[in-house]
Amino acid sequence: MPDPNSITLVKRLVKGSPLTATEMDANLTNLAAGITGDWTKFLVAHGVDGAVKTAEGTVNGSALTKGTVGYDKLSTVFYEADSSAEADIITIELSELTAAPAAGSVFFIKVNAANTGSVTLNVVTGSVTTSGAIKKGGATLTNLTNGDLLNNQVIAVAYAGSSEFHLLSNLSVSDPGIVKIATVQSDSSSHTPDAATPTAITSYQLASNSYSKIIVRATARVIAGNGTLLNVQFYEGGTAILPTYEIPQMQVPAGTGTGQANLDVKYAPWQTFVAEFDGGQESTATIYLYKIGSGADYKAEIDFLEVYGVI
Repeated sequence: MPDPNSITLVKRLVKGSPLTATEMDANLTNLAAGITGDWTKFLVAHGVDGAVKTAEGTVNGSALTKGTVGYDKLSTVFYEADSSAEADIITIELSELTAAPAAGSVFFIKVNAANTGSVTLNVVTGSVTTSGAIKKGGATLTNLTNGDLLNNQVIAVAYAGSSEFHLLSNLSVSDPGIVKIATVQSDSSSHTPDAATPTAITSYQLASNSYSKIIVRATARVIAGNGTLLNVQFYEGGTAILPTYEIPQMQVPAGTGTGQANLDVKYAPWQTFVAEFDGGQESTATIYLYKIGSGADYKAEIDFLEVYGVI
């Protein structure tokens, strides 16, 4: 079938002589084919009476002006508000379906409460209810945790089959691409001097994950004795992570002797140490904040250690 916008016709004025019977027949055949093509396209969105199709299961007439199909006519994309009164249970009812949703169906849901733990989604389609946990993550999926969803937040969830839903939208954190994994609170004990290098000031066991990056941040005060050159640095297992932070030394006036950090850490300023490394660990990895250097004269106190995952 020729493109109705480029129908081939033999024109007498262009040819410069009368058309033959064969050329006239070819013109009529091409015109008929073009008209048929236009009619076929017309019937996609219109009835034979010319009215725009708007019945269930047909093209959404309101979207034709933009040459698109409205999402409300796609059989696997839905929007509903949560009707459950429980924070960790989401329930939506779909009048468009009478059977269980197909795997790959996507649901945009307006949540009506902040969650406090793992969340179960119930999709009601007629007399059928499909229930399953909402999972987050990539290669490694986990249940939702406290505060992942907020009241009135609109989330996108895909049905993965086998009573499991996958969260497609970002979690409800201040930066939607960063998730706090853990906070290690107030290790108030002073670390005794140690000549070994490196020496762990604190550590955290990072579980397997699918984050693109891991960010660690520690607030601590660390001080070295006068003339003792030491550094602080994060490690992932046995791998050092830049940057390296120089530990401040005790300042002792001339002629008063050597200052010893192991006598008191109160002279040390509180500092923030930050490092970033690739995520996607397939097994548990230990993050260390190390004292680097062989000097034994140092002291450290930790306020907290925070670990973040970048989606």
